[in-house]
Amino acid sequence: MRVHSRWCRFAAISVSLVVVATSRADAQTSGSHAMRQKSALQLGGRAERAIARGPEGAREAIALWKRAAAIYRQDGNSSQEAAINGRVGGAYALIDEPDSALVYMGRSMVGDSASTAVAEILTESPLLDPSRSLPEEGAFIERVRAYMNKLLGNDVASRRVNTVADAHEALERVSGARLAKLRITGDSPGVVVRYIRYTLRERSGILPEQVRTDTTIRRPGVAYRFWYRQTTGRDTIIDLQCVNNCELVVVRGVRP
Repeated sequence: MRVHSRWCRFAAISVSLVVVATSRADAQTSGSHAMRQKSALQLGGRAERAIARGPEGAREAIALWKRAAAIYRQDGNSSQEAAINGRVGGAYALIDEPDSALVYMGRSMVGDSASTAVAEILTESPLLDPSRSLPEEGAFIERVRAYMNKLLGNDVASRRVNTVADAHEALERVSGARLAKLRITGDSPGVVVRYIRYTLRERSGILPEQVRTDTTIRRPGVAYRFWYRQTTGRDTIIDLQCVNNCELVVVRGVRP
């Protein structure tokens, strides 16, 4: 009984030590979190003061906001990180760097619903439907210009949208900051499907990837060109926009 009593006292002391150690660890974690949050707020305040100087202070503000965004990302605070990325995008627009501005504006979008506008506009891209007429191409360009103006609050990006390819590329800069699910299904299992990010420029430098049917992958939410071989030996080519996920159904005319 004495041995049992001593063991009980030892166990009780061990449990107490574990509780104390856990409490200290929790306190340290909480303290570190609070310090990071304070640091992020301070960085944000300095960035706001820098951007108040206009273009002259924009680069300083960008650097500070990026540091703040990294802290929010470390803490898993996606909403604050997104808000900061939106500020970075606005600062890039202020100094006439539309490509970076659009990328960071894309990163400011949280959730599928936030990119619905991009998905709808990209679906109308004449690049994905060559049968569209010239008036429809002009309407597409104007719609993208209007969206760029609304997104950035100025015309820095829209001034560079003069062709269908420009418009398509601008939208993909926004949507490419997000990951989408690409689901590949079909009437035959294990069919090899090759795909490449859709772009009209420098396509020769982009290497295609491949996947087999009945697979789901996560890739940047942009438009893709898919192709697979029919049982006749001919290739089928399909272009899809995948901003908010997409599904390619492979039809080879063969029963499963």
